[in-house]
Amino acid sequence: MRLTPGDRYSRRDLVNWLWRHGRVDELRTLADAGDEDAGHELVDLLVTAGRTEEAVALLRARPAADRRSGKLLATLLSVAGRTDEAIALLAGRGTHPDLLADLLAGQGRFDEAIALLSGRADGGEHLVGILGRAGRLDVLHRMARDGNRFAIEQLFVQGQVDEAIECMRLVAVRVPERNGNWVAGELLIELMTKAGRIDDAIAVLRERTAAGSWVAMRLLVDLLKTHVSAEDAMDLLRSRAAAGSTTAQDWLINMLANHDGIDELRDIADRGSDHARFRLASLLARHGHVAELRQRSDAGDVDAGTHLSELLAAQGRLEELRGEVAAGTRGAMELLPVVESRTAPPTRGGAPPRNPPMP
Repeated sequence: MRLTPGDRYSRRDLVNWLWRHGRVDELRTLADAGDEDAGHELVDLLVTAGRTEEAVALLRARPAADRRSGKLLATLLSVAGRTDEAIALLAGRGTHPDLLADLLAGQGRFDEAIALLSGRADGGEHLVGILGRAGRLDVLHRMARDGNRFAIEQLFVQGQVDEAIECMRLVAVRVPERNGNWVAGELLIELMTKAGRIDDAIAVLRERTAAGSWVAMRLLVDLLKTHVSAEDAMDLLRSRAAAGSTTAQDWLINMLANHDGIDELRDIADRGSDHARFRLASLLARHGHVAELRQRSDAGDVDAGTHLSELLAAQGRLEELRGEVAAGTRGAMELLPVVESRTAPPTRGGAPPRNPPMP
């Protein structure tokens, strides 16, 4: 490859090309000249080739500020069984606390790992995981009661199902739904469902839905469809739509369309719902209801007209399609030549052979 002077993208392409073709010596030359990308690709090649000690030596020569190289070096040392060296490296540099904590925990040094991560403000998922590995359920219980969702989930994993669900229930009550976001509530329902407490989950969601939460309504619809029946889910949406929820009506329309609810869709469409009218036209076409589509098209339903034209074309009903062209039905004029070409009689003598015989 030719390298354009000063072009860092060309240099990166060169490094990638050298890596793909296993050109260790050329990569080493670039790495020695300070090309970090070349250095990292060289290490990858060396490790792949089983030349781990060379890779370790190369990484040790990198500046301590190179976090990427430091993490890779610690990982290689650990995989090679030199965990003490990896721990000393990371502790000395003060980088990658999650990896360092994992290495400490892997040696059974849980107190050190927990102390390392406990000093962080987030008290996050990694700390909770190590507490679980260490069996520190007392700490997890305390964190869970304070609302730490990672601790709650870890308690559930540890078999503390009742405690986890109760803590998540309290969090869901304390943290209100904002802008359609109710993370705590979704996690609560997830835990209840995993524990097989479907009736409890449905009860929680019915209460929230009655209070006007559309997130709870969505979760409840999914739960009813999966664990009870589609009809129960639609009954819920019918009641919410009757109470004035346009969201519930839209979801009901979609479910009716997916479950061939033509009669109910027709009623909603005739009450003025454009969404229902659109889904009804599609459903009528799927069931081949030409007469009703034509009636609705003649009454000004352009979606019904479009589906009527497409249905007539698909069935090859040329004369009726010509009638729709004369009536100005949407889509008929564009589809007419297609159908005419499909139904035209063959020319006299038939089509010429694809491969004429040799003279």
